[in-house]
Amino acid sequence: MTKILLYALSIFILGSSELYAKKNRKMSKINIFKDIFISVDSDIKIDADNIHLSKKYKNLNIKDIYAGGSMDAIDNLRKSKANIAIVRGDILGARNNSLLGFDAYKDYGIICSPSSSVLYLISKKNINSIVDLRYMDISTGIASNIAQLYLDNIAKNSGTKLDISYNSMNLYDSLSALKDDSLDAVFMFGPSDYASIIDDEGFTIRSLPDDFFTNLTIKKGLNPHSYYLNDRKIRTFEVQNFIIAPKTTLDKNIDLKVESMVSAFGCYKTIQNIDAFYGDMYPSVKESVFKIQQRVDREDAIDFLLHKRAKTTDGERFVYYARNRSSSDMNITLSEFRTTKFDNVPIKPRHVMSTVPSGNIELKAKSQKMITILYKNPFLYRIKPTKLKVIYKNLTLEDSTIVFFMTIGDK
Repeated sequence: MTKILLYALSIFILGSSELYAKKNRKMSKINIFKDIFISVDSDIKIDADNIHLSKKYKNLNIKDIYAGGSMDAIDNLRKSKANIAIVRGDILGARNNSLLGFDAYKDYGIICSPSSSVLYLISKKNINSIVDLRYMDISTGIASNIAQLYLDNIAKNSGTKLDISYNSMNLYDSLSALKDDSLDAVFMFGPSDYASIIDDEGFTIRSLPDDFFTNLTIKKGLNPHSYYLNDRKIRTFEVQNFIIAPKTTLDKNIDLKVESMVSAFGCYKTIQNIDAFYGDMYPSVKESVFKIQQRVDREDAIDFLLHKRAKTTDGERFVYYARNRSSSDMNITLSEFRTTKFDNVPIKPRHVMSTVPSGNIELKAKSQKMITILYKNPFLYRIKPTKLKVIYKNLTLEDSTIVFFMTIGDK
């Protein structure tokens, strides 16, 4: 029980735990800076458990810090409960610029935009104007996701008194309530790729009426967006989602954690231009992108080209060119052979594989080297063609492997 309490306390004092650990021997074995504490807006639908880090970051564990909406996720970062957050851009911009009555928060950097969300208007009833929403029961999503503010703004500028019964519910609960007629409509943000899922479940997604566009005056961060669903054009707003990290932190591993997010979400593929409304790019992102791009280029630099295949009295001989197309020297070694025909385990002893040269193989930059693989098996001519998975380990990049396939047996 004591350990559980200490762990909970360590999360609470994330921003100062390193100093605390030095003063308290009981805490000295707990290093919460080792892990990624990530807080995600639940309506963005990015599950922390499904964020996969490459082997390079194998010492980092991802721990989910609960956040209802984007405002909660930002506050978790601000209070040092989390060191990574994934939030909606319109809310992030509102906090960055102290809009909508929110306190300013600028002590963060943007890593990249992994996805976007759209504003959904879902109802069984026709909605042609803000007036049609009067006296309805409406879900506007999680309270800290501010959809209600947008609706109130539209109504105010339309001179309409809504008399709406607002409900703070997540997307799943909102749709369930809409299905059993506990709600009249849903007005909330969700993942941009959920439109077809919502439609497949029998719900009607409607275009935002014209007055939603003309009478909404707090549009910063909201981008007009159209898409087609079952030959119907849906007009709405789209927002960018952003991954952010704190600029001021005692966490000495924060740059590595930022780099791991750059890698996990593919941010290295393109450097994104960030509108100043949302904030500044995290200082180490460009360096991380450069390092990962170099790494990816090197990981993809080696391939194997079959030059010749011949049968011998005791087996089959395969001659390959191992090619290094990068500008860096590489060092590789055979790791293992695998095939599903042999129970999806490494080749059994009776299937003898040998390579020439054996051991480590040095591949100079922009060069190729001939490699011979000999497969020996007394039953060779009685087995059907079988695909063999050949796995080489790249010793230059310790967590990188090169895989190619060869076919053994009678053609």
